[in-house]
Amino acid sequence: MERKIFFQHFAHFLLAALMMLTPALSWSAQSPEKAVLADDLLDKIMERIENGRHILSQAYLDDEIALVDQFQGRAQRLQIFRVATLFSWLELQEESLIWANRLISDARMAKDQEMEFLGQIALVYANGLEGGYQAALEVLDVYEEDARLKSEPVATVYASSRMAALYPVIGGMQQALGMLDTGFAYLDEVEDQQLRSFLRLDLLNISGYVMTSLDDFEGAARYYLKALDVSDQLGVRGDGETILFNLANTAATLDDPQRAVEIYQNLLVFLEGEQRSDSFFYVYYGLAEAYHKMEDYERSVSWADKAFATLEPNAPFSADLAVTQALNLIELNRLEDAKPYIQKMRDYIANNPELKGSEFASFLPLLLSQLEATQGQYEDALKYHMDYVAQKIKALNSMYTGDISGLRMRLYEKVEEEQTKRLAAEARQFQNEQRLKLQRLWLSVAVFAALIASILFVYQKRMNKALKLSQARAEAANAAKSHFLAQINHELRTPLNAIIGFSEMAVNEVHGPIGNRHYLDYAKSIHQAGHNLLSVISDILDLSYIGGWENDLDEKRCKADELIAEALQKVQSQAKAKEIALVVANMSAPLQFSSIELLIDRHLICKALLNLLSNAVKFSPSGTEVRITTSLLDDGSFRLCIEDKGIGMLEHDIERALQPFGQIQNVLTRNHEGAGLGLPLVAAYLDRHGGSLSIESQLAEGTKVFMTLPPDRVFVVRADAVKDKKTKMGILMGA
Repeated sequence: MERKIFFQHFAHFLLAALMMLTPALSWSAQSPEKAVLADDLLDKIMERIENGRHILSQAYLDDEIALVDQFQGRAQRLQIFRVATLFSWLELQEESLIWANRLISDARMAKDQEMEFLGQIALVYANGLEGGYQAALEVLDVYEEDARLKSEPVATVYASSRMAALYPVIGGMQQALGMLDTGFAYLDEVEDQQLRSFLRLDLLNISGYVMTSLDDFEGAARYYLKALDVSDQLGVRGDGETILFNLANTAATLDDPQRAVEIYQNLLVFLEGEQRSDSFFYVYYGLAEAYHKMEDYERSVSWADKAFATLEPNAPFSADLAVTQALNLIELNRLEDAKPYIQKMRDYIANNPELKGSEFASFLPLLLSQLEATQGQYEDALKYHMDYVAQKIKALNSMYTGDISGLRMRLYEKVEEEQTKRLAAEARQFQNEQRLKLQRLWLSVAVFAALIASILFVYQKRMNKALKLSQARAEAANAAKSHFLAQINHELRTPLNAIIGFSEMAVNEVHGPIGNRHYLDYAKSIHQAGHNLLSVISDILDLSYIGGWENDLDEKRCKADELIAEALQKVQSQAKAKEIALVVANMSAPLQFSSIELLIDRHLICKALLNLLSNAVKFSPSGTEVRITTSLLDDGSFRLCIEDKGIGMLEHDIERALQPFGQIQNVLTRNHEGAGLGLPLVAAYLDRHGGSLSIESQLAEGTKVFMTLPPDRVFVVRADAVKDKKTKMGILMGA
């Protein structure tokens, strides 16, 4: 009897300790700095929604529906599409299905294939609102691929946004972000300006939702503010209630339930006089979640009851609210009342097998653990809680993959799972060996604490070993990637060189004149395109070595002015064709009386300089100038600046331009050739020399690019050692 009582106490103690580890599987609260920024963004959103009345009220929806009959032809079908999308934002399945079918029917009669395709996408998404998420995603994936292959940007964007909205439900956060990236990439190809703006609004709304699914309050708020901007530009209302609901829900998740309650209370004010019951359901649902986080279980139960009484929600929200209500009732020791809600969750998971292994499904063993613990069944509670931890780790493992930080997090969770199993094994062994009486419980706890310390020590050693193994595997994978890219590019060179060679023979009419001169033009185009493609392949081959460069630098000392002159010579014809002046500015004082020599791999640095000069000429308007300036910095570093008066870049585009394949696509740049590899390669070349690349740019004003080499690669030769003669650079520039 004493053993049984002791083990119950011990299992209870171990369960409590394990539950203390559980928060490590959820997100951390925001830092004070982020909280201040979040408050500022939230205030702006509140003000915009209040002043612009960005609430999709029933009266507003009725007005949008009435507009359908006021239009004819394609304008009418566009309005039907807009109405269907508005209902999809509100997750009103019945209305979404009605208007999606209406769009398909009207478009089919008018033989408008684009609108019919949009209707089919909207229909699949509407059917997925009540479950069957994986099936809906599979169909949408086929639609999206078909749209891309047929070069249909409107359908590509819309299918991508619908998939991005569904993926978070099954834990596919990376897929959701990928779909958003695809949607924004194809958005500029939509020719209809009004439709393009509406699709941008849809993408921004979905982006905000995905950010809230990642518990990124600041990121979500920024997307939602942009969505409200587009709404104002279009003269339509934004989905303010969904915006505030998602932000409040995220605040509660980030351990700030008080802020969540304040947001919901403001939303109730905004909804005053509203007739749609679903609007109030979501607010009541959110308040139930927030008060549960505040451990005010009585209030949480009250708001949950009010939500269920207001509306029979769709299956996902019904199951989610059932989890909260069950946890509330268990905490209040109303176990029989909790069981129907647990069963509701069981049924929902059973009816949606794609949820198996998701983060949501992991809450079922958590509920059962809480239920058993409340009934004093600590052994069963411990088993269920261990199952919850295992499922939670597995769910997060599938949600966040693909980067080093994600790899470390998954490794940490696996080690933690191993530690949990070890603790349980030690508990069973402790039970079998327990011979002490209840009065000696505290002594046993002290022994157990020492054991925990030992386990943590072993755990730390194993984690370090596992991290080293992961790093080695990552390095091996990187080497394999580089080898693969190099091999593929070499395989491409052979047929491409043949194409260039044969086309050159045709251009030079080696075997006699070509009868039709059009064929000669074709041969010239093939020859030029072949050279362009060969250049891209060469860049890709160089790129394959970034991060895993094994070759030593061919370092030699060379004069800076000769290096610059060589690069200028190679771009002179390109600049002359656009009437662009290449200007070498006056050197700074330390350089006027000295000759600078650099210890570098001349081939790589010359290639980097040529790349930057070529870019400056390419993106500069005709009749302008490209200015080259050199200087010695205070620490002895050598800096070369290339300044143009071209199109410039926005600040957030600079980071993208430094990424491989990161071309900046806009109206001014889309006609320029290139694979987006130049700047990343230049940065890599300089990094190999211990140097750096930096960019300053303003849109429509121009760009400054700075190449910097460290002091140990810079040698200053005094003027008395330099002969009084024109340099190559001076001759080139007509000095």
